[in-house]
Amino acid sequence: MRRLAGLAVLTVLSMVIASTAVAEEWGEYRDEFKNVSYSGSVGSLDWSDMPWSEVGDDGDKTSGLVHVDSSGCSGNCLHIFGEAEELDGVGAKRTADTSVFSWFEVCYQVDFEDNGETDAVLVVEKAVNGGGGWYQVAEHPLIDGLSEHPVIPIGGPYETMTLRFTVHGYVNGEVFLDDVEVKGVIAGSTTTTSSTTTTTTKPTTTTTKATTTTTQATTTTTALTTTTTSLPPGEPTTTTSTPETTETTSAAGIGGTGGSSGGTPPPGTGIRDALRGIQVSFNGALFGDVSGFSPDLASVDHDVTYRIAAEVVEAAWIWLIVLGLLIGWATVSGLERRRDASLPL
Repeated sequence: MRRLAGLAVLTVLSMVIASTAVAEEWGEYRDEFKNVSYSGSVGSLDWSDMPWSEVGDDGDKTSGLVHVDSSGCSGNCLHIFGEAEELDGVGAKRTADTSVFSWFEVCYQVDFEDNGETDAVLVVEKAVNGGGGWYQVAEHPLIDGLSEHPVIPIGGPYETMTLRFTVHGYVNGEVFLDDVEVKGVIAGSTTTTSSTTTTTTKPTTTTTKATTTTTQATTTTTALTTTTTSLPPGEPTTTTSTPETTETTSAAGIGGTGGSSGGTPPPGTGIRDALRGIQVSFNGALFGDVSGFSPDLASVDHDVTYRIAAEVVEAAWIWLIVLGLLIGWATVSGLERRRDASLPL
């Protein structure tokens, strides 16, 4: 009952599910310096009304330490140049209206070509909401072959953000800036939608069936085939019973006082206690007393006598071992006596 009640509660709770889908719309200010201009704007947002301004130079976009041209660039780019001279904060800056973003980042491509013994860095800074405080967001040591394209999260929301690039130190080379971009999520670009979902939960019943294993006993029955031989009148009739299978063998017992019903072998005979053969007549001095055999042995045919002999050979192996030990002992004793006789007194 508790499980059923729990399922019912889950079903009721899952009848209506309200979800909010956020559709983010991105926008960007971008300048690829396609023209010799400080007002380049190729992004989805118009950046032309907030152009670049030089820092620590003459303000001419075509000459001076800061300028736009195609020398050393694939197309045009912004150059900050030093000819074996100390530059202290020379560069350019540009402001963007970031109130359109709920969050944004900046990225750019920077390269440097060294003409000999430059010891300077390019510092990237930001100022937000028109304030005078500058905060460093990146620094690039100017070494020959420098080529980087960083992506720097800024955050937000801010009303405005000014991005500034300046070189500090001894410079004998040229900095190339290109593909400057301010991009982010457009503020208010979220949409709330509701969806109704009906969920039906069915209880699951599991039935476990008991398995019964029946073991049948196997009975082996050995049938006997009876052969009757008819003789002339006055002679007894002989009946021979032969098993149809070789699994069960009937034979007279060996030794003991049980007569034909079997028993244990006489002590000291070395004959195994088995019913696979019939003892007929042996030297009692070797195998012990064998006088207790069945009187029916007189009718044993030649084939049975052969099987008895095989059984006796199998049973006499211990006597062969004893005989070997005696021969070995006698040989060793003789060798020792001959050695003692040869030693001087």
